[in-house]
Parts: sequence; C-alpha cells; structure tokens
Amino acid sequence: MIVLQRMSLAVVGQVLEAIALLVAVTHFLFGPIERGPGLEAVAAHCVAASREAVTAASKGDGPPATLVQSTRRLGPDAWARCASVVAGGPAIIAGVIGFVIARTDVAVLQPSPSAASRSPST
Repeated sequence: MIVLQRMSLAVVGQVLEAIALLVAVTHFLFGPIERGPGLEAVAAHCVAASREAVTAASKGDGPPATLVQSTRRLGPDAWARCASVVAGGPAIIAGVIGFVIARTDVAVLQPSPSAASRSPST
C-alpha cells in the first residue's frame, strides 16, 4: 500500500509532463492560434502614432491617446503558454520527488554488503 502511494506521485508527474508536452508541441506545430496584424498595418500605425506625437509635442500637449498602452486580455496563445508552464512546473517537481522517493526505497530495501558478509555472533 505504501509503495502505491509513493508511486502515485511519480504517475501524477508523468501525466502532467505528458499534458505539458502535448500542449507545447501542438502550439509549436500549428503556429499561433490568434493571428496578429499584418506588417503594413503595424507600419501604418507606427507612422500615424509618430506624426501625432510630433504634433502634440510641438503644441506642448501630453502624449496622444494612441501612444498610451491599452490593457489587453490574454489571447489564446498566451493561455497555451501559461497552460504548458502551469502543467510543466509541477510535473518536474513531482518527477524529481518521485525519483528521490524511489531511490530511497531501493536503498532501504537492499542490505548493505558489510551486513550480509557478517556472520551472526552466538
């Protein structure tokens, strides 16, 4: 019973590792889920923002509203990266702990060579 409880930590680690690997490989192979704007749109936005910033600076105003960063919700790509990290971190920890526990069981169950060679004193 104790061995099954100790093995369960290693099994949980392996399952989490499999999930993290599956999410990471799927995200890598199929590319970004959410497509960003094209190069032309980004360049046009930068040119317009620079023009507005120069105009606002010459008038003595503060930065225009287009230069202020807007708060953006996490997209599907960020969720995929977070899922692989959230599953991968505990998987590594559980795997290391399961390995250490398995090695200590082997060390405890095997008798030392010096104890086996000694004869009982009577």
